[in-house]
Amino acid sequence: MSLLLQTLLLVVLAFAAVRACEAVARLFARSRARRRLDVESPSSPAIKPTIDEKDSAAQAVPALEQDNAQLEEMQLHKDLYFKLQNLEQYPGILPQSWDLLISLLSETVADAQKQPNSGILSLSNYTRESLAMFLQAENDKTTQQWEQYLARRKAGSPKEMFGDRKEAEWWLKQAAPVKY
Repeated sequence: MSLLLQTLLLVVLAFAAVRACEAVARLFARSRARRRLDVESPSSPAIKPTIDEKDSAAQAVPALEQDNAQLEEMQLHKDLYFKLQNLEQYPGILPQSWDLLISLLSETVADAQKQPNSGILSLSNYTRESLAMFLQAENDKTTQQWEQYLARRKAGSPKEMFGDRKEAEWWLKQAAPVKY
């Protein structure tokens, strides 16, 4: 039973970390035009808006409501994490964590099935060889994208993800718990 609880805890934590990182990435991508004050990092940098984002200031109100919903969801995940870490004091949390795990797994599978020819679901037969070939192809694709980015930078193209070092450091601190 203990191994089952530990496994459940690890899976829920992994999904919570992925969801939290996705939320941070969405916040980062969507709200570059505003000064972002993260609950966990009060000294997050002011981010200068790009030309395209200056026109989207009118859309900021719905984004703020969505940001609040994401922060509430993150707080729920933090509470769940704490209670699972202190299972002796919160034994009733297991049904809630199980329900969350099932819903996250269902959501992940549903998202993956929307694009069946991409990602790991594109493998029709799971063998060691096919998995190794898939992983090597993904690694090669990532390396090629990186080399193309470096070539664009050498040719004088601007930075694509971050405006400056401070912004990149802030993002790295937010994404640190998750390995892509």
